[in-house]
Amino acid sequence: MQLAALAPILWTDNLDQSITFYCHKLHFHCAAHSKIWASLERDGLELMLSLPNRHEPFSGPSFTGSLYFRCDDVDIWWKSLKDNAPIVYPIQDFEYGMREFAIRDNNGYTLQFGKALSDEELAPAGFGPSPTIDSVLDLAGSALFHMTQPMVSIMGHAQLAEEQMGPANPVAKHIVEIRKSADLAEAVLKELSDQIRHLQERKTAVALRHKPAQ
Repeated sequence: MQLAALAPILWTDNLDQSITFYCHKLHFHCAAHSKIWASLERDGLELMLSLPNRHEPFSGPSFTGSLYFRCDDVDIWWKSLKDNAPIVYPIQDFEYGMREFAIRDNNGYTLQFGKALSDEELAPAGFGPSPTIDSVLDLAGSALFHMTQPMVSIMGHAQLAEEQMGPANPVAKHIVEIRKSADLAEAVLKELSDQIRHLQERKTAVALRHKPAQ
């Protein structure tokens, strides 16, 4: 059982004006049209417009989300729309790997336009290079080293304590050193965990960017 497509329907109290906005400014074409409804299409996308459903109250656009258009050249879209529609936020690069901007249509609905940034574009934007597998493995090796040292110390100090029972027993001092090693190991493990999570997020983002259209 599969879903063939998702076509949002935006309610409007001015159908003709909405058709004009999407056809003239976003270059959709009207594929079907009646007195209360219209279907607009472009590049395999479908967007429907409708007068409010008489079975539900309507006091104006109240959609709490937005429509997100992925495009091949977001800068061209920005130049085309920035002086022709109310701006929600101007074009900019975001840390989650997208270059995007947002406007409002004639009804007040938010429309976002975005394009995925390449790895070369991410670094100049100030987001820094992605962690590499080698750097993560280095951190893992360091973590294992620092995890191992306290265990070695515990065994050695336990043996020492058995041999030197009495007031001069240096166990307390050794325990302090063990705790320092454990704290360092914990910090390294946290950095390792953060790096792995970042790698997973980047891997997912890249997979989504390169996923072929159905």
